Amino acid sequence: AGAITEATASVAIPVAAKAPLSNPASTPAVPDPGSFAAFAAALLQGRADAGESPLSWKDVAALWNRLAETSVAAEKVDHLARAMARCRGGEVRYLTKILTGNLRIGLQEGLVEEALALAFQAEPSTMREAHQLTGDLGEVAVLAREGRLKAADLVPFRPVQVMLASPEPTASAIWSRAEAWTSAPGTPPEVWIEDKYDGIRCQVHRVGSRAALYSRDLKEITAAFPELAAAALRLPQDVILDGELVAMENGRPRPFGDLQRRLGRRERDLFLETEVPVAFVAFDLLWASGAGWLRRPLAERRTALDGLALAPPFQIAPGRRAASVSDLDAAFDAARASGNEGLMIKDLRSPYTPGRRGIAWIKFKRALATLDCVVVAAEYGHGRRNGLLSDYTFAVRDADTGTLRILGKAYSGLTDAEIESLTEHFLARVLRRHPAQRPP
Repeated sequence: AGAITEATASVAIPVAAKAPLSNPASTPAVPDPGSFAAFAAALLQGRADAGESPLSWKDVAALWNRLAETSVAAEKVDHLARAMARCRGGEVRYLTKILTGNLRIGLQEGLVEEALALAFQAEPSTMREAHQLTGDLGEVAVLAREGRLKAADLVPFRPVQVMLASPEPTASAIWSRAEAWTSAPGTPPEVWIEDKYDGIRCQVHRVGSRAALYSRDLKEITAAFPELAAAALRLPQDVILDGELVAMENGRPRPFGDLQRRLGRRERDLFLETEVPVAFVAFDLLWASGAGWLRRPLAERRTALDGLALAPPFQIAPGRRAASVSDLDAAFDAARASGNEGLMIKDLRSPYTPGRRGIAWIKFKRALATLDCVVVAAEYGHGRRNGLLSDYTFAVRDADTGTLRILGKAYSGLTDAEIESLTEHFLARVLRRHPAQRPP
């Protein structure tokens, strides 16, 4: 933790950390607290190998290829060490940022799309659609340069960003939005509703004898759920399905905390498969038998999905049409009673738009009860929040013992101004600092 506040006076908080590379007193000050890339830059400052030529773009490309081709960890370390030794100035900082997939330079993908459209004289909407279909800005740049943006298409085993939903806390607010879906005034909207499941978003790709699972952030998670991958090979046809991976037992969802035990695993665990059984709840069809379905309306995609004969652990999310605000409220209550998180409301005419949060999909989640908590630890953020205490650990008072017990962490929900104010507040009340953290 970057700082521990006065509320921890009666609490012992264990802090896990690796042994420092050197004596903390001699470790260089980090200008970007909490940033591994900044730490690497500070650590290697002034240590560039004078006998080696500086890294070129071609050298960096060759490094990526060597790392991809090498399976031995020690060899990867050797390649990285040689490359870092040739870095000059702040190069090692950005080499590390690229390696860790954590640039945090305030440049959003939408701005890169606009720049590519301008550079290659393409329509921004065409550039955006190509990116949605491929999920790879590098490939889109090559297609744009060659004038082949319209050749972009959804391809199995290359996951696309998922379509997102906008939140609303009340059924009446949702219905007001849904009324905007209709083209003719006075015409009732075509509203489709499904339960919102408390799991992780997942894409299932199955073609022939190969099946793979991908998470919301497009990482492959097949190894963590091998029984689902095996079941996907028994699907009736080649498909790409969008849905929710849920801890499920006897047809009823289990708490998300149970599912968390299986996340991030790289090897099969037969015991966990038995202790935490899972199901894949499909709610959209993205590709089938050689053709992409993203541009088709949800009504068509759903009809085709319903036509698939899915067998456990695969199932189709039950859905139906809604005709009023009271329908939404009743469906929400039924979803909660079934152990689900809330309700999804969808425009049946909408195409599937990867990575976009519009009003064609709306999620209905009522505010739950609140807790009064104490912030017992705070950590420095990254990117534009470096130097600010933006990640907080919360605790509540144990009525029996009078001690504070940690509940969890949070790092969103506050404005930049609020975070700046809280940083000043917490820094004035520090009791103890983690040795790896230094104030800015």
